[in-house]
Amino acid sequence: MYKNLLIVALLVVVSGGAAKSLLAQTNSGTQSSSAGKQDNPKITDQDIQLLRQDLRSQKKQIVAANLNLTEDLTKRALAVDDQVAQLRIKYMPNFLKVLPGKQVATFFQIDRRLQMMVDLQLMSQLPLVQSQ
Repeated sequence: MYKNLLIVALLVVVSGGAAKSLLAQTNSGTQSSSAGKQDNPKITDQDIQLLRQDLRSQKKQIVAANLNLTEDLTKRALAVDDQVAQLRIKYMPNFLKVLPGKQVATFFQIDRRLQMMVDLQLMSQLPLVQSQ
């Protein structure tokens, strides 16, 4: 049970970082286009997919270096991460239809900070792992 909780916590932290990177890239593209600059090309679905693949690879390496997990558990954890990412990708355009990019970025930054506070409270309830 404790091991599963630790895995979920790790994935929440890592996936939040991925969302932050994605949002930062999305917001920088929005800001440059609204300012009339063409320095940053629009981020495509393919760019996002490549970013997610890279982050997933890094996540697998970090988890493998620190935990001895079964392949099934790793796949299930990554499936949850995929679902969260798909929801963000699905609803991001809806936010951008009704709010300027800067306000959307601010919303997601606030949301992420609140989620980090919840994560911190949850993690403070777990005993510190000394070694495996």
